[in-house]
Amino acid sequence: MYWKLIWLYLRFWQETCNEVILIGNLFEINSQTLNSEGLAMEEEKIGFVSNYYSKISVAAIKITDGTVSLGDTLHFLGHTTNFESKVDSMQMEHKSVTEAKRGDSVGVKISETARRGDKVYKIVAD
Repeated sequence: MYWKLIWLYLRFWQETCNEVILIGNLFEINSQTLNSEGLAMEEEKIGFVSNYYSKISVAAIKITDGTVSLGDTLHFLGHTTNFESKVDSMQMEHKSVTEAKRGDSVGVKISETARRGDKVYKIVAD
C-alpha cells in the first residue's frame, strides 16, 4: 500500500520537474523583448557578464559577438536577471570609448544588478 503512494508521489515530482525544466529552456531559447506596442523586438547576443561591481553599478561585459555602441539598449538575461539598460557610458582600461567590438571587455554603467554569467543581448531596432 505504502509503496504505491511513494511511487505516485515520486512520479508526480518527476513530471513536475520535467515541466519546469522544459519551461525554463523554452523561456531561454525564445526570450524576446516587447516594445511599447507589444510587438517582439529582435535581439542579437553580444556577450556575457564577466563581473559586476555593485558599489558603482558597473557590469564588466566580455563581447563575444557583434559590437556595442553608446546609445544601444542592452538586455541582460540570466537565471534571476531580466532587465534592459541603455548604454550611457562605456569604458575600457579606465578610458571612455564609444564602441566595443568582438574580443573586447568593457565596463558599462547599468541600472540594476547583474550577475556573472548573465547573457547580454543588444536590442536591434526594426
